[in-house]
Amino acid sequence: MPIIVVKDIMKTDVITVEPELSLSQAAKILMTYRIGTLPVVEKGKLVGIFTNSDMNKCVSNNCNAFETKVRDVMTKKVLTVTPKTTVTEAAQLMTKYGIKKLPVVESGRLVGIVTVSDILVVEPSLINAVGKMVSFDPENNVAG
Repeated sequence: MPIIVVKDIMKTDVITVEPELSLSQAAKILMTYRIGTLPVVEKGKLVGIFTNSDMNKCVSNNCNAFETKVRDVMTKKVLTVTPKTTVTEAAQLMTKYGIKKLPVVESGRLVGIVTVSDILVVEPSLINAVGKMVSFDPENNVAG
């Protein structure tokens, strides 16, 4: 069986935000596209990642979502992979760090994103490694 690399399964049409965007605007993007993660990009370079969890933390601390910027709450140290990373290696990173999505970076530039669901489609044998991080909504036939 050939080795599958992230480049073969990653999504390249990644929705991103800039660090100066307000949390209110970022939240609208998350809701509009029904996603939970937004890579934060500045001048083409990945500078952070903004998630629903970041938004929830901010709201629970009574931040002003109209004045607070994404840069103020985003995770700055982002775990990434390259297009040449094997799917098995990506799954191991996800399991080790308990994350569902990995930005794919080449020469500092965001080129895609890979998710647990993407990995399970091509490598169902990895279900034991990453399956616990995926929920399944049978009503809508959606894994998340």
